Formats: sequence, structure tokens, C-alpha cells
Amino acid sequence: MERPCTRSAGAQHACADSPAPPTDLARAQLGANGNALTIAGAQLTDAGTYDVVVANQCGLATSAGAVLAVSSEPRIAQACYTTGTQPRRAVVADIDGDGAMDLVLSHIPPATRTETREDLRFGLNTLSSDGFTAVVEAMATPALVEAYLDLDHDGELPVRAQLCLPFDPLQADETQINAFLAARGQHHSDRLAINCIKLFLDGAYGSHTVVLLSPYSDEPGRFGRGTLFIEQGRLDRLVARLTHLGFALHFHAQGDGAVRAALDAIEASGSVPKPGEPKHTIAHLCLIDPADRPRFARLGVVANFSPLWALGDTWERDFAPRLFGTERSAMLFPTRELNAMGATVVYGSDWPVTGESALEGLETALTHRYPGGRDPDGIEDTVWHPEGRVSLGDALASYTRNGAQLWGDSERRGVLRAGNVADLTLLTGTLSATAPADIHTLHVAATVLAGRIVHER
Repeated sequence: MERPCTRSAGAQHACADSPAPPTDLARAQLGANGNALTIAGAQLTDAGTYDVVVANQCGLATSAGAVLAVSSEPRIAQACYTTGTQPRRAVVADIDGDGAMDLVLSHIPPATRTETREDLRFGLNTLSSDGFTAVVEAMATPALVEAYLDLDHDGELPVRAQLCLPFDPLQADETQINAFLAARGQHHSDRLAINCIKLFLDGAYGSHTVVLLSPYSDEPGRFGRGTLFIEQGRLDRLVARLTHLGFALHFHAQGDGAVRAALDAIEASGSVPKPGEPKHTIAHLCLIDPADRPRFARLGVVANFSPLWALGDTWERDFAPRLFGTERSAMLFPTRELNAMGATVVYGSDWPVTGESALEGLETALTHRYPGGRDPDGIEDTVWHPEGRVSLGDALASYTRNGAQLWGDSERRGVLRAGNVADLTLLTGTLSATAPADIHTLHVAATVLAGRIVHER
């Protein structure tokens, strides 16, 4: 569907109006009457004053002062696709900014409980086939929580899962905290824990909603330093309250300003991680001010990076230097520095925004290139920020041992040790004998969860 527009006529007519277009803008609208008519096909540049010509059994008449107002709503195109035997509708929006996904989702009929469960089953089985034995669900909506509970109840969870319930800054804090407590009380098993809260502190590159310590480099007067999604005083109180109640916190923070806000709130809460308890984590960490990097190890906060972001794609090669300037963009994703400082570093995927493959993530962490050294167009790429590449040992720890530490479960998982739970990933080759640029060619031969094979190639 194209942009809608409304033409308002300044006069009523005794007979049913059937407007004829004063230009080629409108088509006949049979049977219409009243002051306002909607015309498809208008563009923003068509807005203005028109004479409205009506044709009906009374003859021709012309109203005065009719105004064509074209809304700025984005175009929405609807399409159909088929999954199995059940047709589903999809939409495509012509819009930029953070609201695009919400706009599209608002036009998709809500999935049924069965559909959500089956979608989740498919996703988790995909992760299991990629060698994952445990995942953090960083955006566990009520429908997803219900689907996880259903799968766990029926013994069909192929992975362990920690669910993070999303906090909404537009809703009252205590109302949400009571809901979090009720959700946590629903269920806990060896494979499923509802003990984490997701806090969005900033946004993303494209919308200039990353929160920085210094203004944006491209349009500082317009964007400033960005604005925290949760004001610092409120954040401090919220973190103290949730920590006191025993929740682990998962912060979305891309900019160095958002990272500092999270660290400040954690430090102000007096939170000290205890053995066997899940830890707080800050995810994405595109920029971390050098002064804040030692705080991760000191405060026991887990640094959560997405290794598949650490390469010379459009975001890091083009957008980052424009938004942050050359000096700051040279300090993106300081994974190696945090490892050297003794911080616990884990790797996440941000799936489905980014690919989920741990083997491709391992390779990119070691090479800072696309898997196989070629971009999506098949063009050979170059090493991006070579000084930031990490060792195989550190990268493996971020996918295994450190992930168990994030869960507070490192005493029984994360390393091969007598008496530990047998959560294992078996590969078709030996990582240490494989060239870094060839790691993506390996495959997962089998995934073992609690001693039982849940996936086999």
C-alpha cells in the first residue's frame, strides 16, 4: 500500500459524491459522501489546495478550498508466504530508525501459543545443532516465557536457558518488579531459570541513540551525546532494588556513556557477586572508556561481546568513524584489553540480528575478518583492527568456561573435569590444528547435554 492521503472538501453536496480527479492524483470513489475522502497514490510533494470536482446525478459541481493533506506515514507493503501448509502474512516498511521493527510487528497477527512454541523449538534446535548447550534469552517476553515453560514441562528443551525479562521504562517500576517476582516464582529446573532482568540503556548506530561520553562527531549540535533510556537516578534505584531481590541484570549498552552508567549503578548498589550466583553482564560494549575498563574485573561484571561484530563491515568501517570520529572508532570492542585486565569475557550472538554460529564467531575473534576472508559479496576483505584479535584459548573460554561463570554454574559446567556435568560439543576436526581462517569449515559432529546426545550430524 502506498502513502495514504486525505482530501477534505469544503462543501457538502446533496447527492452522493463521486469525485473525478482534478489532476491524475485521484481515482473515482463511488458512493462516497462527506467532508473527507482518502486517496491512495499521493506523494508528500502533492500536498496543497485543489478544486474538487464531483460528478453525480445532480450534474457537475465544484467545491471551494479543498485541501489535500498527505500524511508522513511510511509505506507498508503486505505479502504472503507459506510455511508448511499454513500461509502467513508478512509486511515490509519503508522507514528508517528504531521504530521500524515495531511498526512491522504491529501489522503481523500475533502468533498463537502453539506457533510460538514451535518457533522456539526450531530456534533452540538450531542452536543445539550449532553446538550450544546453554543460552541466555535476553528478551524473554511473556509469550516466550510461556513457550519455554511448555517445552521444559514436556522435557523437550535441547539446551539450558536463562531467561531475562525485559524492563519497560514507560511503566511503573514497582508494578514491573512485582511481575518479575511472580514470573521467577513460576518455575525453576535444572534446564530453565527465570532470574534475570534486561535493561536497555541506549540504542544503536543508525538512529544516533548510542549514549556517549562526548558528543557525536557527525552532527554534535543535533544529537549531542545521546540520552539514556533510563535516567541515572532511576537506574541507580532500580539496580539496587533488583540486586537486593537476587536478580541478575543484563544491560544493553553500546556507547561508552551507557557503559559507564551501568557500571556506576552496579557500584552504587554495593553488589558483590557470590559464588554460585548469576552475575551481572553488560552486552555489546562497542565503546568502553579506558578509565572504565578495569572496573569490570573489580566489580565482577561480565563483559559480553558479539565477536561477529568485530570485522570491517559497513557498521564498523563506515558508520562508526562518521559517528564517533577516528580516535574513538579505533577503540571499538576492546575485548583483548579486558581479557588482559582479568575481566570475565563472554561471547554472545545478538541472534537473530547477527548469525549465531560459534565456529564463525571463534574464527572472527581470531582473524577480525569475515569467515573465510570474503565479505557477503564474495570480495576478499582485510583484517580490521588487527591489534584487537584474541587468542584461541581466550576465545574458547568466552564460549565455555566464562559462560558458566555468567550463570553462576562454573563449579559443575564449562570445563572438562571429572565429576562435572557432561555438556559437550564434539567437532569434526581439532581446533588447535586448524588454521584460524579455516575454523568455519569445521562442523559440529554432536552436541551432548547432561550426558545425552541431543544433536548428531
